[in-house]
Amino acid sequence: MPNVGLAESVLSLFTQPEIAASIAGDLAEEFAAKQFWLHVIRTALALCFQQFLSRPRRVVILVLTGFAATEIAVSGILASGLILETLVEPLLIGILIAGLSRGREMTVCALTALSSILLSIALGLFGARVPLVWHFLQWNILASIVFVCCGAFIRGRANFRAKIEV
Repeated sequence: MPNVGLAESVLSLFTQPEIAASIAGDLAEEFAAKQFWLHVIRTALALCFQQFLSRPRRVVILVLTGFAATEIAVSGILASGLILETLVEPLLIGILIAGLSRGREMTVCALTALSSILLSIALGLFGARVPLVWHFLQWNILASIVFVCCGAFIRGRANFRAKIEV
């Protein structure tokens, strides 16, 4: 038997909790445990894509804002050489972009994380082979994880407030 409660939590990051519960219940009835999680992930990605398509310009502007803030933070980190003392910067950037995205928190944070990781991969493959590039890669991956956590936290908080108001 698949864990429907966990699936609801995952899906509620991209839609309203009531809709997530309905989708998770339908998926649990229709698919076996192995296929269930595949379909939960596919549905979450589809909901993310749907949120992007509903307001593409706003999402792109917020993602670019988060990406630009990340790269500005990284350039300051590289100039100062302080990698370990910079966990606050991705946290603040994640909270900023999630707070501005209202209803699309997870989508914006996930896309910002994806853009940061793709830049890291590109620099790792095609960039200079110097120690600073590896610090940059590590920081971008850490920042991406923090962005996704911020998006999940802000969205979860919004869902919790919605439940209390009902």
